[in-house]
Amino acid sequence: MSHRRGVTLIEVLVAIFIMGIGLLALLTLFPLGALSMARAVRDHDVATFGSAMAGLADGVDLRNDTNVGTYAQQSPSNPFPAPDPDGPGYPVLSDPCSSPYSNNVGSNLTSPSPTPGLWRVSPSAFGTATTAAMQNLFTFLDDPTFDTNGLPLNTTATTTTGTVDRPGRLTACCLMRRPKSAVPDLTEMSVIIYSSRDNTTFNAEPSYPVSGTVAAGATSVTINYASGATGGKPNILADNWILDTTYETRTDPGTGQSYGWVHGYLYQVSNVTDNNDGTLTLELQSPIRPAGTNATTAIANVTWLQNAVYVLEKGAAPRKR
Repeated sequence: MSHRRGVTLIEVLVAIFIMGIGLLALLTLFPLGALSMARAVRDHDVATFGSAMAGLADGVDLRNDTNVGTYAQQSPSNPFPAPDPDGPGYPVLSDPCSSPYSNNVGSNLTSPSPTPGLWRVSPSAFGTATTAAMQNLFTFLDDPTFDTNGLPLNTTATTTTGTVDRPGRLTACCLMRRPKSAVPDLTEMSVIIYSSRDNTTFNAEPSYPVSGTVAAGATSVTINYASGATGGKPNILADNWILDTTYETRTDPGTGQSYGWVHGYLYQVSNVTDNNDGTLTLELQSPIRPAGTNATTAIANVTWLQNAVYVLEKGAAPRKR
């Protein structure tokens, strides 16, 4: 009669240890899965919302909006001159949170790189609609708040009766650029989606001068936050968006007339390096666009759009008839 050796205590402990490692590996997948799911839901929401806002802008012919046309042909502040009717205009941020227009975006009136920034104006396409009504149109409303039982909350109390609470986490505005300030048919549009933006305060868009010479085609810029906006080092992260608020001038050789404009291009940050000398180097996902009349520096000022999470470039479109 043969005898079979039993399992020793050491073998049992080793088996438990190996199984514990496997269980821990499985447990780590749950929070990672939850983060991935949350990111996927957000990406879906912002892409859907961006397309909807582009459709709304086209539906009301926002490229040819009265305020866009008016302010694209004048400087946001003195002593910066108006644009050339046959040249680029001043970009306009058509923002429903503006009533009727607020402080310009990314202005920097001091050296080394003064710029008037961009206009921020309310869209006139909605007539006498209140600011709150316009904000409602440019807000992603498929985002209700739920209580612990999974039921939607009321806007004024923790009950499930009445109007559903929709906090408006995602909001949108449209950036308009005119390659020719007096030609509305060429207006280019970019839809900017913000997450958890404060719709009442616009001073949280700091502007910074760019260090050194940055030629067109470069894929990184170095900003000098020590001499830029107050508030210390900005917490710029990968996937954040910056706005090119570089100011340029052109003098007509025949008349001697001076004209000015601002770039108004959007770039997404892919990586940030702290140089520990009051500057940050921002690597960009797309190269710097050509410098216009400036043959050396393609970008001299940038504005950090702190709450921007998505940009949909729509370019020019046929004018609505």
